This record gives sequence, structure tokens and C-alpha cells, in this order.
Amino acid sequence: MTLIFTAFAVTAELFLGLLIAFLLEKGMKGIAFLRTIFIIPIMIAPVVVGLLWRYLFDANFGLINHVVSLFGLQPKVWLGTPGLALPAVIITDIWQWTPFMFILFLAGLQSLPKDPVEAAQVDGATTWQVIRQVKLPLLAPVIWVAVILRIIDAFRSLEVMFIMTFGGPGRETEVLSLNIYKTAFMSQRLGLAAVNSIFLLAFIILLSVAFLIIARPALSKK
Repeated sequence: MTLIFTAFAVTAELFLGLLIAFLLEKGMKGIAFLRTIFIIPIMIAPVVVGLLWRYLFDANFGLINHVVSLFGLQPKVWLGTPGLALPAVIITDIWQWTPFMFILFLAGLQSLPKDPVEAAQVDGATTWQVIRQVKLPLLAPVIWVAVILRIIDAFRSLEVMFIMTFGGPGRETEVLSLNIYKTAFMSQRLGLAAVNSIFLLAFIILLSVAFLIIARPALSKK
């Protein structure tokens, strides 16, 4: 479940972060204000984020069910229905951490050398060609670093799931960090929890090393 949560959340955050960064790359009026608005979610404590989205997804009084009912659809028990709870948690993570990706990518785009971009434009490249063939390759080191940081943090996620679903329904949203908490403090199986913690640490280290090896060509160009 941890792998599914991480894969969907980080992938969505990557693409949304890139999209917003490219849209706001130009020095448009009010970009400083928009940047401030976008980073608000990552400044909120995870416990508060969990409570906020738990109320938004509330089956009886939640805003999301209210919006759903406006379209004539049946309200859902989002956090208590198998197949809906995990997407709800993933949406919450995307809302909180896409701004992190956006800020990194926007900073990376604004620090790119101008000469390759201008040369491509002089040669008649379209905006999409400039992005795909010039900017994205130059931005690759930043992308790799952002992905590695987010994967590590996603594997450590605990507070949001703890507040929103406590791993339910069943064990649909029980990521490994939450399982470790339950094993240690609810089942009082401290030995098993310690082993799982070491496994989680080792897996994160191996995954980070693997990503760094894969990304070495891109990182060495920076």
C-alpha cells in the first residue's frame, strides 16, 4: 500500500508542479502573490492538513459531498468506503506537496541559462519544442532531486493517514509508517516495530541510492 500511495502521489505532484511552474515561469504581474498562495499548504502542520481534509471529506457535512450533490450525484462515505479512502488520502497529499515541487521547479527554471533557449527560438522551435528539448533536459537535475526528496517523505508519511482514516477502511490506507506505529504502541510488539523501522530505513536508503545512480548522468551535467 505504501508503494501505491507513493507512486500515485509523487507522480501527480511531479506533473502538476511542472505544469504550474511552466505556466508561471514568465514574470507575470502578481506572480509573487501567487507564489505565496501556492506555498501555504506546505506551511500547514500535517495534523492540521489531516483534520482539514477529514472535514472536507465528511460524509454528512463535508464540502466535497455538498459539491457532489449539486451535480445530482449520490454523496459518498469517502473515508470509510474501500476504493475511495486511498484516493482521498492521495488527493490530500497532492494538495499539500505539489507546491513544494512547484517552488523547486520554478526556481530551477528561473536559473536556467538563457542562451540555449534563445538559440532554439531563433532556429524556429515552438514553445513545446523548447520545453521538451531544451528546458526539461536542463531542468533534469532539479527534477531528480525533487522526486527523491518527495519519495523519501512519502514513505515517512504518518500524520495525515493517522488523522483521516487511521489506516482504514480495513487496511486500505495503512502505510508502513502507520503500521509501525500500530505495532509498537497498540499491539505493544516493540521488537517487530523496530525491525519494520529498520526495514523502512534500509529501503529508503537503497531507493535513494538507486535513484542517484540512475540520475547521475543528468546530475553531472549541472
